[in-house]
Amino acid sequence: MKEDNPSNTFLANKHGTSLLSATDIYGPHNENFIPPLSISTSPSIRPILNPIRNEYESPTRLSKALRCCSKDSIKEYLVPGLQFSEDRRKTHRWIFSMYTQFCEVMEYEPWPLSEKPAYGFIKLMGIALQYSISTIRDDVISSLKAISRYRTNSPVPETVSHKMLVALKEVKLARKRYCLSEAYGKKEKEEAEKWKKEPLIVPDLCWILQCIPDWCIEKPREASLFLFAISTGARSHTCSHIKLRDIARVYVGENSTMMKVTINLVHVKGMFNDDHCVTVEGDITQKQTLNVVYWLEQFLVEEYGLSLTLFDEWKLGDLGNQFIWGIRKGAMRKRLQKRASQAGYPENIFGFHSLRSGFICSALLKIGNHMERKESVLETTAIIGRWDEGSECQRRYIKKAEKGTIVANRIILPDEVVESDEPFEKDLSTPCVFHNIKLKEVEWNNKSIIDSFNFIVLEYIKFSCSRLFYPYSCVNRLNNIAANRFLKNRSITKPKDISSIKYSRTIICEDLLSESFDIIQIVHQYLKGIEDYLDGKVPMIFSEPKIKPKLREQRAINPLFNRPARIMWTPSEDKILMEKFLEGISFKEIATQLPNRSPNSCRDRIRNIIRIQKRNDKFNEETRKAMPDEESNIREIAEVEDDVPVGVEEVEKMLEVEKDKA
Repeated sequence: MKEDNPSNTFLANKHGTSLLSATDIYGPHNENFIPPLSISTSPSIRPILNPIRNEYESPTRLSKALRCCSKDSIKEYLVPGLQFSEDRRKTHRWIFSMYTQFCEVMEYEPWPLSEKPAYGFIKLMGIALQYSISTIRDDVISSLKAISRYRTNSPVPETVSHKMLVALKEVKLARKRYCLSEAYGKKEKEEAEKWKKEPLIVPDLCWILQCIPDWCIEKPREASLFLFAISTGARSHTCSHIKLRDIARVYVGENSTMMKVTINLVHVKGMFNDDHCVTVEGDITQKQTLNVVYWLEQFLVEEYGLSLTLFDEWKLGDLGNQFIWGIRKGAMRKRLQKRASQAGYPENIFGFHSLRSGFICSALLKIGNHMERKESVLETTAIIGRWDEGSECQRRYIKKAEKGTIVANRIILPDEVVESDEPFEKDLSTPCVFHNIKLKEVEWNNKSIIDSFNFIVLEYIKFSCSRLFYPYSCVNRLNNIAANRFLKNRSITKPKDISSIKYSRTIICEDLLSESFDIIQIVHQYLKGIEDYLDGKVPMIFSEPKIKPKLREQRAINPLFNRPARIMWTPSEDKILMEKFLEGISFKEIATQLPNRSPNSCRDRIRNIIRIQKRNDKFNEETRKAMPDEESNIREIAEVEDDVPVGVEEVEKMLEVEKDKA
């Protein structure tokens, strides 16, 4: 693989191994074709993303970048070409390999994209292979269009695009008929029901938040997150990417405690640099279950020490890049499902997207029988939730709310026969009736209590140990001392066969479940017995040998994530490492000859080289078995520059010897 020829750039994974090159997928290089530019280089070897601190008073991004990067690191920006993310390249490689195999079997010319093979390929994937509709719509069709456009340097004809959409509609219709047929058995129906999520309306969220006890330290975080999502219809992908700097404006009216907070939603579906503003309102002084501004204020103060009342005085700096809630989108769904289960709801009845459907359903239920306001509700929710007004995508959310709360015979029968002449009934919007379920008892078991308690105690002890330069092994010792003194101060004698920590947890659970204490008061009581140790008045006696300071790699700080940037290994370092290791020199001595490398880094690099070499050997062997035909258009795998071929068995034996010595 030539470095200076981007047309030969492999669409490779992070280890650089792939069956298909850019030329295979996007076609041969010619004057009218601009090949894609690989941007898979990690931030650690792109120092332009990791500028060092500049001594100038007001440096620009460019000045900081040019001071710390070399010419070689900027060369990739001088090469013309299109940029693709790693995920998109993987998708192109996957779709290209399947479509070309399909065309070979059916004896069609794959490129340029034509109606008949594209139509048959989509129907095959949707009906026979049972790929999801979203995968076909978002990945398959878009990748086929992109690859065809890059190979032919011309847009896909409208007739071909229309034919693929027709195939997608026929796949949807075929699946619907199959679900209604007798061939769709009980097992398939039960499996399909698992993926159906109910809309989480406002009464549901109110009950879930009320069931979270006040001593739960995560309540402000979760309450502010869930209330913001149901107030704006934001997806988990959007909420997980909101940063502190995205809080754009805080407005407080004169002689009022009502506060309006405007937040920029940058990441929305299909867009990664949007500027969609939403505003939420609430009384910052009133502790109410559904007051989103109150819970947001409590969370920001506890987590970051920032108050919305002092918004004009915020000086965030690098803290502005911090994600507000700090939870990944998958964890958001799990947290909501866990809280719903603890509140008595059936397992997996909700997903985080239920808050989005609950947003528009709750808006429809709020207007009740004022149907003349329905179009207004559809318009305003479309603006907030980024729907096309009145589209099928928007209306499918409200079908559940409409069908579940309308009393049918009120529409036709006279008033003296029915209870009311209003078609909507509010009693039908309660959680049990709306979802047709029976709530179980609220379950906050001992494990949930202990998890919250342990988190506060251990974080405080860890912080104190780092402040007083105690080794990390003292955390458990201090925790044991705190448990003993907690029981002693309460004049409680523990059984002989039970540890103090375990028995003290039993007492703590009883206190919290009896609602006679809150968790913060008990934490203070628990830690009161080790104040002298934490304040340094009583020195800790260490039985372990003196801990020597470990060699740390000197790394530049990545300002985007506020953490050390990883330094990639160079081929010259790998060569020195392998030579010294094969000579039998210890990792500690090798680290002295490699600047900014610790013994642990040298050991891990040796293991990575062996693992990659093994995988490449196995992959090559499987490829030869699977593709014996010499006329196959699959190319050989390019050799990775920073992988040094070694004798795997020999190095493994030496690693075992080093391990035994340690």
